[in-house]
Amino acid sequence: MDASNSGYDQTAEDQLLAASGWEHDGYRLFSISTLAASSARGWFAPMGESNALFMAKSMWAELGGFDERFALPGGGLSNHDLYRRACELDGAQLVVLLGEGTFHQIHGGAATSGRVGWDEMHDEYVKLRGRAYQPPTNDRLYVGSVPDEALPGCQVRATVKVTGPTGVEMEALTAVSVACLTIYDMIKAVERGVRIEGIHLVEKMGGKSGHYRA
Repeated sequence: MDASNSGYDQTAEDQLLAASGWEHDGYRLFSISTLAASSARGWFAPMGESNALFMAKSMWAELGGFDERFALPGGGLSNHDLYRRACELDGAQLVVLLGEGTFHQIHGGAATSGRVGWDEMHDEYVKLRGRAYQPPTNDRLYVGSVPDEALPGCQVRATVKVTGPTGVEMEALTAVSVACLTIYDMIKAVERGVRIEGIHLVEKMGGKSGHYRA
């Protein structure tokens, strides 16, 4: 969602696609892409949504399908809502296919263009569901493996919780920094050019300042 603000456009995407060789090996798309914001927690952490959701017909009937009350352009958090409700069904087993994915190309969508922001989408969700949105925490059964094309870099995430009257953003950022330095120390013998970058706060819930999501 921040790509266009960083100078990424259709021309840049066309150049990446042309050089990737994806027509001969679809998994090459992983080498020129990045995880979506809803999956920013990493490969083995709870996902915020799924763009390829499969279930038995009977479960779909029990779920009631897509909730058409989500009326914002682009559907708002309707996809997140569908995924969370599916995970909340009795007896549901969440299976994650590692190394498989759906890929968004740059386009003028409501969210990706910035016409509709997270706060507006989240407010609509709260009005419909009466609660803040949080990713499902179901135990996940992983099938397959992370493709080699997705491994040029790694992502480190830290989650910190506290019951006292203080924030813990600095503790989370420190944990990530130490973890990144530890990884560098372990691999510097074979690759000294590794870069540590992009350390930032992804999400904060609770406290006087309320909910924040990057």
